[in-house]
Amino acid sequence: METKYTILVPGQPAREGTVDIPMRPSYGNLKTAVVPMLRTIIDGAWEHVTIMLEDGSRSDMFVDEHFVAKRLPLNPEATAHYRRATLTQEPGTNPNGMPAILGPAVVFHRQIWF
Repeated sequence: METKYTILVPGQPAREGTVDIPMRPSYGNLKTAVVPMLRTIIDGAWEHVTIMLEDGSRSDMFVDEHFVAKRLPLNPEATAHYRRATLTQEPGTNPNGMPAILGPAVVFHRQIWF
């Protein structure tokens, strides 16, 4: 299944692409289809993050696992995706008190991590 993704790198325009991933991929499917692409964007280990897209659907994002230690720059768009679920369910939450996403991120436009 062709799956849309967006690469978000602080200070750069968003880049979009597609990758062929089964509807309910196994870890092996993800390792084959997604990991090589992540390695070209994220320098080192990557981490999965569950997010909510603007339309309210659950999705998946991948970020640099060591973004704090590397002191990577704030990624406002990735941070908005990350915070959206909590802010939707708990409207009084102060977003500035929530964790942020730093450095590059890859946002998938559907759930791929099961």
